[in-house]
Amino acid sequence: MGRMDATVAMDPTLKAALFQFAKDLESLAMQAHRPHLRDVEWRKHIADACDELGARAQEARQALSDGYEALGPALEETTRCLKAYSTELTAGAPVARLRAKAQAMSETYEDLRRRLKGVSGPTFIRAPLLERMKPVNYRRNAFHVLTGLGGAAIYEFLLTPGQAVLILGILLSIAVTFEVSRRIWPAVNKFLIRYLFRDVVRPWEKRRPNSASWYTMALLIICALTPKLAAEIGVLVLAFGDPAASIVGRKWGELKLYRRKSVLGTLAFVVAATLVTVGLALAKSTTLSPLALVGMALTVAMAAAAAELFSDVVDDNATVPITAACVATLWLGA
Repeated sequence: MGRMDATVAMDPTLKAALFQFAKDLESLAMQAHRPHLRDVEWRKHIADACDELGARAQEARQALSDGYEALGPALEETTRCLKAYSTELTAGAPVARLRAKAQAMSETYEDLRRRLKGVSGPTFIRAPLLERMKPVNYRRNAFHVLTGLGGAAIYEFLLTPGQAVLILGILLSIAVTFEVSRRIWPAVNKFLIRYLFRDVVRPWEKRRPNSASWYTMALLIICALTPKLAAEIGVLVLAFGDPAASIVGRKWGELKLYRRKSVLGTLAFVVAATLVTVGLALAKSTTLSPLALVGMALTVAMAAAAAELFSDVVDDNATVPITAACVATLWLGA
């Protein structure tokens, strides 16, 4: 890897071309995830883009010196996935098959992004040159809402804090076992990513801890350390705030606030989090005054939105509920 870094550093033109290629690949994959098969112009545009990017990948592969061993296979796999999507699209394949090919294309982008980290320089001060891919996924959004509502309801009506901690501890142990197993045995990883969680998984989760594992850890922490109402607020703030930010940000979030996070997406998160906090607190008849209730809702919402905004290393499925629950605890008391 050291040799590859030095070679790329000596060739800024090739380095810039590789990063631009990765950005174009991401843009194409995002479009491919939502095919418009009745739009002839869209189909032609995407097919031509696949062919053009495939040719660029081959050119980049041929331009690589012996110091780029880590990039070569990624570019070759990218070429294969682009050709496969273009072939399926031209042949009139159904939407489900095209989305599977788009998922494969997204995974090649994530692999290329991961390998290019070694040549991008330190990113702890500035934003990375390449972002994680997060295509619109309404099934994942619905999954967020339903698991949040279900988890909060089970905790409220069926479990004591002690019972919840015990169950979540067992679930976290299972999640950790899965995470370790899928790194040791590729077949386990393929089964989990491609079959068990294929409708809700993000492309980058193929090689990183799954969001569900982070979420389970967060639930264990807030159930163990915060009051019941605060923990439920943390769960529901994530359940409604994150999908609201995702949907609004994708549709109308042209004005960016931080990296890809938009002003309107973050505002949607704050509104959804505020409403769910007020609604839950009123449903449980808290002793807070109206002014204190509004203050709690706003501070919970803004703190959770900030956690979602800046969750670059730790998954927001962990940071958001923990932040929301901790802020709510400050208002409610332990």
